[in-house]
Amino acid sequence: VKKFALLRDYVKVGVDVSEYFDPEDFEFAKKEQKRRLLEDSSITDIIMHFKVKLSKINAKYEEREDIEYKKAGVGGLEQLDRWKQTTAWGLGYASAYLNTAVYGIRQRRYTIKSASSGTGKTRTQIADIAHAFSPYYYDKKSGEWCENPNGTDNKVLYIGTEMELLEEIEPILYAYIADVPQDHIEFNMYEEDEEERVRKAVEILENNSFIYLALAPEFDIETLTTIIEEHKIEYGITSVFFDYIMPTGALMAEYTNKIKGHMTVREDQVLLELSKAIKNICRKYNISFDTCTQVSGDFKNAENRDETIVRGAKALVDKCDVGIIAMPPTDKEKKMIEHILNSYVLRGDKKLHCPEPNLVYSIYKNRGGK
Repeated sequence: VKKFALLRDYVKVGVDVSEYFDPEDFEFAKKEQKRRLLEDSSITDIIMHFKVKLSKINAKYEEREDIEYKKAGVGGLEQLDRWKQTTAWGLGYASAYLNTAVYGIRQRRYTIKSASSGTGKTRTQIADIAHAFSPYYYDKKSGEWCENPNGTDNKVLYIGTEMELLEEIEPILYAYIADVPQDHIEFNMYEEDEEERVRKAVEILENNSFIYLALAPEFDIETLTTIIEEHKIEYGITSVFFDYIMPTGALMAEYTNKIKGHMTVREDQVLLELSKAIKNICRKYNISFDTCTQVSGDFKNAENRDETIVRGAKALVDKCDVGIIAMPPTDKEKKMIEHILNSYVLRGDKKLHCPEPNLVYSIYKNRGGK
């Protein structure tokens, strides 16, 4: 009785139940086959049968960037051959140590670096962009312009949130590529051939590079997605460097509209939603995504430099593949490397001592790395 009641309810909403019962089916063998199927099926079996049919239809049209399906082994041999040709290494960060740990800038990888104000979050990002994506750079040792071993046609997008692109971001690129102190550029303090090298760096960026810059101070998820999609389609970028994750008015309003004001909007929820969207962007557009966050106010008292001192939402680092805390070194840490700082290398008749580091990277998460 319950089975027939269930089938009648399905019919009322327009579901075809003729696989189980069809009053207009007069062929005895078919009617008997359906009767047995209905008899052998439980209520749950019938419900699941129609759920599966609907889900298969929905899956064809529903866009879900966070879901993928595949059969294990399919495409595996091709992937092995790709690794034989290119290995799993990505493009190189400016830090060779960081490359060793995380295997470089790799597509579909989401990296978060957290640091306090004034630690050089933006500066180190721009250094990484110049190191991996400028097709040429000046080598002081040889006194020549060299082709970048990372390649000459790598494509990247930098999205800033605060600093002016031409007056503040580009000079960092010029300084790195030409190997000239930035203040020499901005305050016209050039020495010897520095100005010539800087002008050459500008020409390389304009005519030979595929480094694109955008400024989005009042961003939300839709804005970021649109900017990235446009640059992926038009320029074929493979990497994105985003200045840093922070709550903006537009981001808060976007989330409020999404939940339709049904609950109080918390900053940590908004940042978590943004982090989830970034990871989905990495997968959808097959790009790497590097960004920064601030650390919390009590970071100076933190013994462990990990996700517990990330400001805003500790849960946002759950979605990243690489998590880094960047801090000035403590006296204890300097003591640990004293023997390195006291060592030197000979260059001709000069002793070159190791420069004292001003930054320590603590890697607390390294998915798919060393």
